[in-house]
Amino acid sequence: MTPTRFAATTLLLTTFFLVLPGCGGSDQRATVSGKVTYKSKPLSGGTVYFVTEDGSKIESAPIGSDGTYSWNRVPLGKLKVGVEPAGKDPRAMMPKGAMKGAPPPNSPNYENKGGEYVDIPKNLRDPSTSNIFVTVDSSTKQFDIDLK
Repeated sequence: MTPTRFAATTLLLTTFFLVLPGCGGSDQRATVSGKVTYKSKPLSGGTVYFVTEDGSKIESAPIGSDGTYSWNRVPLGKLKVGVEPAGKDPRAMMPKGAMKGAPPPNSPNYENKGGEYVDIPKNLRDPSTSNIFVTVDSSTKQFDIDLK
């Protein structure tokens, strides 16, 4: 193989392998952000779930202590949305007296970093039953979620 032919073949193959990953079809993603409230109060933790109508793609975004969320991998199209609140504090599930000799409840060992648990209705937690939808049709989308 001549040096010119080798260079041309290398250039062709390099171009092919750089362009090929972009030809996968409609796997475009967007950034969706907003604030989650329940009964007009910000949710202080938990997760927002985005699911495509056919259920083939699922993305999740953590909810911050101020109720805000942002995620940059949300697929384009009409999506079903569900919200899972922060988990319950494990101390609330322990039998009385089980904590004897344990660090006090205000100890950093028991810090609940996921936010305060809020008992939202179960149907709002599941994207297939929440009746919450968002259509993502651009690279960024503001979507506040007001749960009732």
